[in-house]
Amino acid sequence: FSIAVSKQISRTQAISRVVGFKYHVFNSPQRSDKLKGLSIRDLLALERQTKELRRLRNLKALRARNRLKVIKKEFLLRQFPSGTPYFDDDVLALFIFDLMQGAVRMPIEELLSKIEIAGLPHPPIAVSFFHRFPNLFLVEELVPGAFRISRQGDGDTANYGRQLNKPLTKEEVTLEVLATCQDMMAKNRDPLFISSINVPAHLRKVVRVGVTQYFGSMRMFFASFPQTFSPSQSSSTTFEEDTFVTSHGELQGLMSKVVGLLGSK
Repeated sequence: FSIAVSKQISRTQAISRVVGFKYHVFNSPQRSDKLKGLSIRDLLALERQTKELRRLRNLKALRARNRLKVIKKEFLLRQFPSGTPYFDDDVLALFIFDLMQGAVRMPIEELLSKIEIAGLPHPPIAVSFFHRFPNLFLVEELVPGAFRISRQGDGDTANYGRQLNKPLTKEEVTLEVLATCQDMMAKNRDPLFISSINVPAHLRKVVRVGVTQYFGSMRMFFASFPQTFSPSQSSSTTFEEDTFVTSHGELQGLMSKVVGLLGSK
C-alpha cells in the first residue's frame, strides 16, 4: 500500500485505504438475523411501515430510530458484503472532521444531513458516535435530545469546551430543574402535580449529574424544598410516593430566591 503516492490524497483517503484492507481481512460485518432473510421489497416495506408508525407516534421514537438504523445497515451490507473503509469508526470520524472544516457549532441534524449528502457508504450514526472522539469533536447538549457539534481546535472551541463541561453549582442545578418543572406545568392549573420519575427525561445530562451529586436523587431534590413541594396525598395519582404538589406561585417564589443566591455570588 502506497499512502504517500500523491500529495493530493487527503488524510481521510489515505487512512481509509489501509483501514479498508484491515476491515476486509479481519472483520466480518455484523448482520441482523431477522433482516438478512428478507427480500429487498420486504425491507423497503418494513422501512416505510416504521416511518409511518413513527409519524403516527404508535412507535416510540428511540425504537423507531434504532429499527431504521438496522434496516439501513442491512441495505449497506448487501451492497458491500465485505464492508467499506467507512464502516471503520476511526476513518468515518476523520472524514466527518474534514467535512466540518469551516463550520462552527453545527446542530447535529444539520451535520447528519451534510454527511448523508456526501453519499459515502457508512453505518447509521448518532450523537453517541461523536462522544467517542473527544479529541476531534465537542458535543454540546442544548436541551434534552438536541445537540450541537463543533470541531476541536477550531477558533475558541477549547475555551468554550472548558466552560461547557464545567460542573454546575448547586444553585445552577436547582434553577434549571425548577425552570424545567415550570415549562412542563405551564399549561396546567393549580395545584401542580410533579412526578420525580418523569422530570429527569426533560433535563440535560449535566443537570441530571448535578442532581445526583448534590441531592442524591430526583425525589430527594423535591423533598429538599418542603415549603414548595409537598408529597401528594391524592389517591388518583400513580406512584404516589414519587409525586409532589406545588403551585405556580410557590414555584416562582423558589426560583426567585435561587436567582438571588446566584446573583450574590
